[in-house]
Amino acid sequence: MPRFLFCLLAILVAAHHAGAAPVFVTRAQAREYLLTKGVPLDKPMLDDLMQAVLPEIHEHTLLALAWEGQGRRLTPQQLDQLEQAHREIAVRLCRERRLGMASVPPVNVDDYEQLSRYVYFTSHILLADETAARRAVERLSRGESFAELARRLSRDPGSATLGGSLGALLTGQTVLEFEDALLRLRPGEVSPPVESPFGWHIIRLDSLRERDIEFGPIERAELSGILERHARHRAELEVQARLWKNHRIEIFTAAASGAGVSAGTIVAHTADTTLTRGQLDEMMRQAFGAQSGMATANLGPDFLRFWVEQDAWLREARRDGTWLSRETLDLVDLRERLLKSALLVNEQIAPAIRPTEEDLENYLWANPQEFLAERAFGLWTFEFPTREKARAARDLSRREKLDPAMLAERLGLTLHPRELSAEAARALPAEIHGALIDLDPDEWSDVMELRQPGRTSRWVFYSLIGRRLPQIAESVGLRRAVEERVRAAMITAEIQRTVEEMKRRTALTEVRWAS
Repeated sequence: MPRFLFCLLAILVAAHHAGAAPVFVTRAQAREYLLTKGVPLDKPMLDDLMQAVLPEIHEHTLLALAWEGQGRRLTPQQLDQLEQAHREIAVRLCRERRLGMASVPPVNVDDYEQLSRYVYFTSHILLADETAARRAVERLSRGESFAELARRLSRDPGSATLGGSLGALLTGQTVLEFEDALLRLRPGEVSPPVESPFGWHIIRLDSLRERDIEFGPIERAELSGILERHARHRAELEVQARLWKNHRIEIFTAAASGAGVSAGTIVAHTADTTLTRGQLDEMMRQAFGAQSGMATANLGPDFLRFWVEQDAWLREARRDGTWLSRETLDLVDLRERLLKSALLVNEQIAPAIRPTEEDLENYLWANPQEFLAERAFGLWTFEFPTREKARAARDLSRREKLDPAMLAERLGLTLHPRELSAEAARALPAEIHGALIDLDPDEWSDVMELRQPGRTSRWVFYSLIGRRLPQIAESVGLRRAVEERVRAAMITAEIQRTVEEMKRRTALTEVRWAS
């Protein structure tokens, strides 16, 4: 049985005597939960966000216990999924420890502000590797045209057609490695080869232009944010370089990407392991499946670099204790709760939900403001050949507070209310259809131009009598949309019923921060 369930069982024993017990959540678990939801941890008010997700973690914990209570067990594939999560968490925490010890250059906003007063008109040639970049630099030194080399060699199609021109750049608009090299150049100078996550660059500063800008507190705060990101990236590069040095990592990219290379050919070796072409192919088949052939040719070197670094980080995590640290195991426990909670919902609760036709009809009646575009309209429609006549009639109705029948009589028009089907309403210009959706019963719309194919434009305004409830049987799309919402609401209700039942059965009725 997983560790967190042992802890919960101990709580249940105490709860049997005390009558109630909390589920304890660590702050690390709350941060991890936010990450699983895609919330970046540098968002403002992080403490408030963490507090807000405590009930959600409580709910997932109770659902996981309900899953366990049915005697369910994880499959080998699901256990592998948790093992992969364990590796990812341990590696991330190990990296964060190293980053905390890395040397971070001081942030000098004043110097950066001076550099940010200029617009940098820049060109570059993007190449695949250092060897190609050095050859291009040699050709430039022999007098070949930068623009012609960019057109022929650059892997950046957008700038290559322009002779390498990137146009006007400001500080903070490029990756750190590119910006560092650019800011060292004088107008007309060309950089040595510069590596970035995109490849190898040869950069030329074409010209400078001073900007007419004042840097107040907001602008300086933005500059400070850019410098802090740069400082973190430098620390990451430092940590990465130390990892490669300590593990003596060496990658043979030609073997990693070359077709027809023997399965026994070594593509990488480190202080801890050796990887062959055959082993790389097998890992890529597992990662990319049927697409592995194409992926091997295009992503082989990148995938190999990623795998070797992850392997080295995993060894670091095992050596320094991160693999079995309390924080790592707490986060793995959280991932296990989330997995089991999802399994209960996806394999038991959701499949059992079968909305009836009555459920769908009741949803439409209970939610009159939804699916308005699928409703037929009861309308009085006033049409005129000119905007002026339409506005005059509209103003008359307002001025004398006339209802539609009275207005028609005053204007000498033979008009009757009519129903406009949902299909006909959707065929109207978007402005008119939107106005009908927003219009309240017994109100007048504004004057609008009605353009329809084969007809002279007319000027119209409407008075809404009401909207007819759409019939589920009339539209497959409507039925599918309503059923989706009804199912979601029914699943949510069943989840809450299960949670409340588990609270009664376990006495885990509240959630608190772990001390």
